[in-house]
Amino acid sequence: MSIEKSCGIMVYHSLEKEPKFLLLQSRINNHWSFPKGHMEIGETEKETAIREVFEETGLPLSVVEGFKTSCHYKLENGNLKEVIFFLGEATEASVQIQVVEIMDYKWLNQEEAIMQLTFENVKLILKEAIQFINEKK
Repeated sequence: MSIEKSCGIMVYHSLEKEPKFLLLQSRINNHWSFPKGHMEIGETEKETAIREVFEETGLPLSVVEGFKTSCHYKLENGNLKEVIFFLGEATEASVQIQVVEIMDYKWLNQEEAIMQLTFENVKLILKEAIQFINEKK
């Protein structure tokens, strides 16, 4: 069994009263999650995450220091998948999706985002991020 590693960023913006989180719908499997993707040779986890967000959404962002978490799950092929998530704040909300991989996107408040996310482990990670954001206020 081998381990596959991806990195991503839970992107939010505070252009309104409450933070809105960016969720993407995968064209491959219709799942709703955050921007993420496989590491390339020579990249750090954070570099991978930033690159993937830009490739999938066109958004520039700043990574919020002090937040990093991960989840693990088994893939259909039996391999173990590790996904590292950072937290990032977008300075704009204009998204240009990568149509080859992404079917749709939504900016949602925290309750809506938790309901929209496909997997429970990602919902828990979002709750961690929300707590982190609230503690930083």
